[in-house]
This record gives sequence, structure tokens and C-alpha cells, in this order.
Amino acid sequence: MRSLTPIFAVVTMIWSITSLPAQSIDQVDRHEVGLLSEKTHSRMKLTTKTAKQGSNQLVPKQVTGDEAAKKTEKISLPELAREVMAIHFQDSQYHSLKELLAATPVCDQYKRPAGLFVTLSRNGKTRACWGSIYAQEQNLVQSTVSTTEKALTKEYRFPRIRASEWKFLKPQVTIVRGIEPISNMSQQNPLQFGLLVRYAGRGAVLLPGEASDAHYQLVHCKLKAGIPVNQPCQLYRIRADVLK
Repeated sequence: MRSLTPIFAVVTMIWSITSLPAQSIDQVDRHEVGLLSEKTHSRMKLTTKTAKQGSNQLVPKQVTGDEAAKKTEKISLPELAREVMAIHFQDSQYHSLKELLAATPVCDQYKRPAGLFVTLSRNGKTRACWGSIYAQEQNLVQSTVSTTEKALTKEYRFPRIRASEWKFLKPQVTIVRGIEPISNMSQQNPLQFGLLVRYAGRGAVLLPGEASDAHYQLVHCKLKAGIPVNQPCQLYRIRADVLK
């Protein structure tokens, strides 16, 4: 709509005010129309400009329901790992991992790189486990997808997972929050913290909850790394979030 000329706008506004009953004039918001005085013309021009600017500022940007949901939705990483297994064994609505990633929203909490492990177990026994203490992907969604696929295809310590058993497996996703050196195992709680051991280029990791006591955690970790049990080595405590 074309804006009114200044003179016509002033005439129209003065006509509207003078047309009101006498008892209503005092009720007109003076901040909107200005005081009727010898400066009425300039005040009305300023009021009209302010009203236009205010109306533009109050109009919110329209966000569709789909866009809002995509921003706030937080997916389950273990369920995402299960969907990767379904794709691997051709039992999913998605035809590829690329299609799954395109359809999966990344919430703010997962928009960060971090070390990540995926453990696939059955009846409390590990069938496959793969991961890294260092970030391998740009975000946690991508890391979960790629790490689960590697657990299915690159795990060499256990028999290869078969198509007939994947539905019985329970995925667990462990997100590394930090690693700190420790001098001994006296303050190590294996149910809460993971352990990394290193010696002469060898190393191994046990995740939180994979050992029941600190001594067993250290011995098992050394055996995994091929380090003699009595050999002193570098010890690192792993702080992590375990998602089941």
C-alpha cells in the first residue's frame, strides 16, 4: 500500500481526533499522537514514523514446525547404532548410511567431536567393540554411525556378527569426556572410570563398567595390550558418559 502524503496524513489524523466525543479526547494515548499544539504537524510525522518502525520490529520470523523440531529433537545414540545394524543387514527403511545421516537431526549437544566407542553385547557378553579415545568425526552422530559400522566389519577379536543374531544385540555408546594421567590405581573406580595403559608403543583401553575392581581392570587392560602383568606402565583415567 502506498503511504499517505504528509499533509493528507495530518488532516486525516486531526479529523479523527476532533471527531471523537469530548469525554474521549482525554483518553487518547498522548505517546501515540503527540500533544495538540503549534508543533502538531512535526510531532505527528515523528509518531507515524515510529509506529511504522515498531510494526516492522514486532513481526517475528516464521519458523515451520518441521524446522523447530529438527533444531530441538535429541535422538538416542544407542538406537542410532541399532539402525546402523539394520542397514548393514538390509532390514531398514533406509538404503544406506548416507541416507540415514541425511535424515538424522543433530541437536546442539551432539554438535561436537569427541572420542567414542560402540559396544555390541548379548546377555551381558561383548560381541563386538570398536572406537577411539580421540575424535574421528565432526559430531557425535557421524561418529556413532561410522563406529558402529566398523564394529560390524573390522572387529577381529570375536566371531563376525551374523544376520540371524543382530536383533538380539544391545548397543552401548560411550562418549569420552576427558583423559588424565594417574600414578596408581588407588583412587580408580572401574565402575565409574575407564582405563588406558601404555608401554613401549603398546596400549589398550577398558571402558567404565567393563571391570568389577581396580586390580582386575589393570591386569585385563595389560593383557589386552600385550604388556606383562608385572611391567610398570603409563596409566590414564578415562572420564566418559555411557549411554545404553
